[in-house]
Amino acid sequence: MKRRKRGGGGGGGVPKVAEATRIHIRRTLEEFRASNDDVYTFDADLSNFDRAEVHVLCRKMGMKSRSTGSKTGNKRCVSVYKFKGKSEKPKAKSDLTSFTFSEEGKEVLTDFFSLYPPGEHGEAEKTATTSSKNSGNTRKTDDILCKPIMKKAEIAKKLESVTARMESDLKLKQVKNAIFADAATGTAQR
Repeated sequence: MKRRKRGGGGGGGVPKVAEATRIHIRRTLEEFRASNDDVYTFDADLSNFDRAEVHVLCRKMGMKSRSTGSKTGNKRCVSVYKFKGKSEKPKAKSDLTSFTFSEEGKEVLTDFFSLYPPGEHGEAEKTATTSSKNSGNTRKTDDILCKPIMKKAEIAKKLESVTARMESDLKLKQVKNAIFADAATGTAQR
């Protein structure tokens, strides 16, 4: 038993819209796109197939179309709208994710980006490969884990700031005491 296709329209049939009408619709849409108007409404004398052609051409030309009027009567017409560039930009901005950082987080990020400036990460990969023969055997270095050598003065300064924070913050004192307690119980159990 054969199944019938829904929709009635199969491919390869005679086009329902005359070529002259299609050309007229295309020219009208091109003139509208070149104009400063925001909306263009076609006359109500278009047939269903002509209105469908307007919708198809609008999509191809990057415009929006909408049919209005009585569906049963003969006063149905098509309005064409231009996409406004201003309305698309806020949508793109609203897709961006924003982050808020604490003051300590901002300090850490500032230190990180001062040590590892953005945009310089590709140079290590360029120097890692020496020839096409050895390119498969060469290990690439991950520069995010390799911290540059710090001077003793910088290390002492960071150590002082960490110890000062640990002494002043109650939660950090508890962490230090918990670590000490874990170490003491671990050695006592052995």
